[in-house]
Amino acid sequence: MTDEVLEGIRGFPRRVAELARSGRYFTAAGPFPVRHADLHHSDVVVTGAFDVLGVVDWDGACTVPWELVDAPCFLRTVPRLLNPPERYGAAGRPLDPDEAARWADEDAYAAMVREAELDAGADHKLSGVLSDRDARGLGAAMHLFAQGKMGLYGRVLDYYEAM
Repeated sequence: MTDEVLEGIRGFPRRVAELARSGRYFTAAGPFPVRHADLHHSDVVVTGAFDVLGVVDWDGACTVPWELVDAPCFLRTVPRLLNPPERYGAAGRPLDPDEAARWADEDAYAAMVREAELDAGADHKLSGVLSDRDARGLGAAMHLFAQGKMGLYGRVLDYYEAM
């Protein structure tokens, strides 16, 4: 498995670029969302009534295709494809109760975003990405790769290249 991890890491940037050039996966036309590189709950400034006043720590923020949007850091889990497959059951759900609870938190967050979109009369692009574990898996993998985290990055791209 060590060789698989190392080869996946070495080839990840090239393979992501090839996937982007192929036009098969990434959205080619904007508008594109702004991705906060490390959004933590402490980056959101709120009033005593929890009205949002602003967001801080925009270092590293950039626009990305919708396919690279993922959950905020305080909710993010390691994508299933970066972990050994034996950590997941037949339906692809985590066997570890703690990880299953974190997945439930991510799902609840996506539902709250969907409600906010409905209340605002907005489109459902963000909640759509956040509620689709496969759609946000590549975004999370990109974020973890940029941080230097080890993982089965080759398996991640095998999956997306086959889509």
